[in-house]
Amino acid sequence: FKAEAAGRYGAKRVRIDGILFDSTLEGARYLELRDREKKGLLTGLECQKVFKIQSEGKPICAYIADFVYTVNGEQIVEDVKGMTLLTFKMKQTLLKVLHGIDVQVIKTKDIVNGYQKLAADIREFGRDYDTEKEAFK
Repeated sequence: FKAEAAGRYGAKRVRIDGILFDSTLEGARYLELRDREKKGLLTGLECQKVFKIQSEGKPICAYIADFVYTVNGEQIVEDVKGMTLLTFKMKQTLLKVLHGIDVQVIKTKDIVNGYQKLAADIREFGRDYDTEKEAFK
């Protein structure tokens, strides 16, 4: 892990496995999902997947999902949110109406306790995190 500069709403960006996440909460969710994938509980974990939203073949906008993965043959699209903004709600609605894709919103309370603590530790210490040793350097 490596903490990066704060984002627009005060979220600290964090880099894990070479992937830059917009918040420590998103990074913690990544670790949770990565662990579930290693245990065989989900497959095909993708980060920051782009969905092009279009109507009648004409592009409207793009939505970047935080995570996309498969559980029991079903594609899950997730977005980790500290706060939900109008732009996200609009894109979430467009994806559902135009493409039949549900976006699950993950909040702090949805993340397993150990990963919540990890997110808090990243915010507090802001140091590199060794994913192999599961400890701050």
